[in-house]
Amino acid sequence: MSNRSVTAFRTTAVTAVAAMVLAVAGCAGSDGPAAAAAGGPPAAARPSGVAGQRLSLLIHCGIRYAEFDGQTWEAVPPIPTIPTITTDTATGASRNRYVVAGTMRRVSPDQAEFVTTDDPADVHVRFQLSHAAVPGCA
Repeated sequence: MSNRSVTAFRTTAVTAVAAMVLAVAGCAGSDGPAAAAAGGPPAAARPSGVAGQRLSLLIHCGIRYAEFDGQTWEAVPPIPTIPTITTDTATGASRNRYVVAGTMRRVSPDQAEFVTTDDPADVHVRFQLSHAAVPGCA
């Protein structure tokens, strides 16, 4: 194996491990303080418009919390169930998924709504602003 191939393999492996660590680090969304620290605008400057902001909602331990607009949000019952295992209809192969893609928008100062754009599409989850510490997965 050439040095270039070894370097490419190591880079791919490190990237994959980093992605897995981030996926299982907790049960919150991807729009929290880390996003702001990565160079995004501060929460007050980000629009919370009608169209909503893209958000990857972590679902591997159930839908309980999300980080959005620089704040923590707690899901409001009834909370829909989104499958964490998907099956490719062409190959029959199943895989675990940790997130579902969608958009999140404020519907009031202390209420927000997440809508999936991934499969299953158009699933709505309501959230309320929370001041509680977000627990890790049990």
